[in-house]
Amino acid sequence: RRYLSLDVFTVNWAQVVIQMAAISRNQKSYSIHEIVFKKLASGELKNSYLVFPSQTYYDNTSDYFRLAIELILIVMTTWYLYLILKSLKVIFLKLETDALERQSDDLKRNNIC
Repeated sequence: RRYLSLDVFTVNWAQVVIQMAAISRNQKSYSIHEIVFKKLASGELKNSYLVFPSQTYYDNTSDYFRLAIELILIVMTTWYLYLILKSLKVIFLKLETDALERQSDDLKRNNIC
């Protein structure tokens, strides 16, 4: 399949991944776009397919940063789930209270109490 997004340039995904691994091994993090445009400028990537993923690839030094972001997302997700469960508990307690009040009113109406 052919992916077109810049009309003129095409880039092979496999080539980009291999070059990304080679470039980012001992240097700062590179986005896939930077690698693609460097290779396009040098004329190395001709007559292949163009795929621009949005993900940025990092070297080993930024693993801690990614881990921190993932932990923050896990904590936020857990907090939101806690809040949802807490609100559901309140809703069910309210329903139970309403049912007990209705039952109490029925008993009073029937002069049982």
